Amino acid sequence: PSPEAFRDWAREGHEALAAFLAQVTEADLARPVHYRNLAGDPFVQPLGELMLHLPYHSQYHRGQSATRMVALGGHMPGTDLVTWMRDGRPAADWD
Repeated sequence: PSPEAFRDWAREGHEALAAFLAQVTEADLARPVHYRNLAGDPFVQPLGELMLHLPYHSQYHRGQSATRMVALGGHMPGTDLVTWMRDGRPAADWD
């Protein structure tokens, strides 16, 4: 409904993920997760593999977003992991 609502939603998700990662163990990473894809097909994979998939999937969509923004005449801000690391790994700025 608004940019502020989206920001708040993203912040809540970020905080929930940070809380989850703070307590996940090696045993948790090996635990099988049963799930279905969007077509309804069942799969089982270790939690660690599924977690590894997340940044790569996001990277794919980041490229799509950058391509679309440039095609529309906009400018895509820097989002490279290496840049974030080089900048001292700053925390999210929600304002």
